[in-house]
Amino acid sequence: MTLSRVAAIAIVLPAIAAAALVPLAMAEPPPVRLDAIVTDSKDRPIRDLKLTDFEVTDNGQVRPVDDVTLQSRPEARLVAIFLDEYHVQAGESTQRARAALAAFIDTELRPGDLVAIMKPLDPLNTIRTLTVVEGREQLQEQIQAFTGRKGDYTPTTSFERNFMSRASGPAAASRTQIVSAALQSLAVRIGALREGRKTLVVISEGFSSALPRGSDRLTGSVRAVVYAANRYGVAIYPIDPSSTSTGTSSEADAATLKMLADQTGGEAAFNQPDLLPALKHAVEDEDEYYVVTYRAASSGDGKFHPVELRVKRADAQIRVRSGYWSANPELLRLAAGGSAGPRANLMSMRPPHSSPLIRPWVGTARGPDGLTNVTVTWDPGVAPPRNQRVGSVELKATTDDGKVIFDGPLMSLATFAASPGIVHLEMTILGLDGKTLDSDYRGVPVPNLRVSRLTFASMQVVRTRNAREFTEAARNPTANPAPSREFSRAERLLLRVPVYSATDAAATVTATLLNRLGTPMRSLAPVSSDLPAEIAQFDLPLSSLAPDDYRVELKASTGSEEAKALLLFRVTN
Repeated sequence: MTLSRVAAIAIVLPAIAAAALVPLAMAEPPPVRLDAIVTDSKDRPIRDLKLTDFEVTDNGQVRPVDDVTLQSRPEARLVAIFLDEYHVQAGESTQRARAALAAFIDTELRPGDLVAIMKPLDPLNTIRTLTVVEGREQLQEQIQAFTGRKGDYTPTTSFERNFMSRASGPAAASRTQIVSAALQSLAVRIGALREGRKTLVVISEGFSSALPRGSDRLTGSVRAVVYAANRYGVAIYPIDPSSTSTGTSSEADAATLKMLADQTGGEAAFNQPDLLPALKHAVEDEDEYYVVTYRAASSGDGKFHPVELRVKRADAQIRVRSGYWSANPELLRLAAGGSAGPRANLMSMRPPHSSPLIRPWVGTARGPDGLTNVTVTWDPGVAPPRNQRVGSVELKATTDDGKVIFDGPLMSLATFAASPGIVHLEMTILGLDGKTLDSDYRGVPVPNLRVSRLTFASMQVVRTRNAREFTEAARNPTANPAPSREFSRAERLLLRVPVYSATDAAATVTATLLNRLGTPMRSLAPVSSDLPAEIAQFDLPLSSLAPDDYRVELKASTGSEEAKALLLFRVTN
């Protein structure tokens, strides 16, 4: 046995999910979605591109583009950091990685960004996705505990003592298998949390196995990582922490890292005097990108399909993944490590699906007995086809271990208590005749709001159209939050902001309206209410604002403690 029990499980779960998702014989190939970052010659985002501005070539064949959507400034970016202790040297390389990651967490991430950290032998079910403001101390502890072990085959765990050789050749091959399996599983894990672009930062000096000449096992294992990342919209950013004094990656090791980046739309960084800019660049790519959708001519051939995406603008610069692997039985076998593996709950491996028929909003607040209250509401989306209408929505909420904690109609809103972790929400959308029109599925991180420091929970935006509606909403603790972050100048918004502290002391909260450049425009007036003391409210009329992007900067303080948060929104007309 050359793989750990943990790693073996990590390999088989994504393979089973992929097999379920990609039928080997299809009447029509599945859609291909490319997330592309488009800037002008001065590296400024281009935001006005249309479907006709893009041209895509798949495997040398021009394909019609079906849809183009600009994704802009998510409320929370999703970042996973993989600390490849097997392939980072101790000493200077480790210290450079620690220092850069510590600064990255403290200075380059927004308070609501979601972050997960994993090492090669960490069990997948122990990986927690934490907001920066909630988990900063825990994230920093994980970073400071990181120590590179490249070239050191001394066992430090019972698994390594019992199942891994201390000889450099076999041990190196086992380490590469474990890292490949863990990367694949982590890509699927964070990819299943939500749709859209996700970032996977890999701190590694590269890995390659001493395999016989002509062997395809390494290519197959890396191919499986690429397939999982592309299937779930994860861009991989390998960062080599070695410096010129500690030595650089071998050609083969560097080629592996570059392949992971090039084929998933990320970017690899080598020989960097300062690692922080590469980390900052990786997460900033989530802030603004286009999603281009088309259908391939064929699928299931097991080959890599090179993709070229061009923009018909003279000054446009584009960064996009170089292609994708089309799964076939051999790829799925490689992804499974050639083994059936143990059975496990596949709930967390189900891919997300956002229905265009509804626009849901999910928020969290403190619940009873250490639990967290989860609130779900929705607005209508695009009209269903064939003159149908959405009649109702049924909601089923399930924990990671398969326990159903809510199952019933989703009227104006639904609230239920959940333990911190991941909750999977399935919304079945019914027509007026009771027949299913579509479904919406997503995994939602549920934070622990019994906090050790001052922490913002989910901010609610309640839209109103006149003074009477505004007054009623301010007094109503169950007023419906708006799922959208696009509003009309005719609306007046009520911002409802929960803030929690370790001592339950009421915080002083201020709100400032900023323009798209971050320049303060005015302070927002607080709104009194009979709500609990930890909930602040603010008045945000939109009538004086021109159509553009804006943000609200929120600051909370209790004595020496301070917390900040941002709310991004757009005025459309």
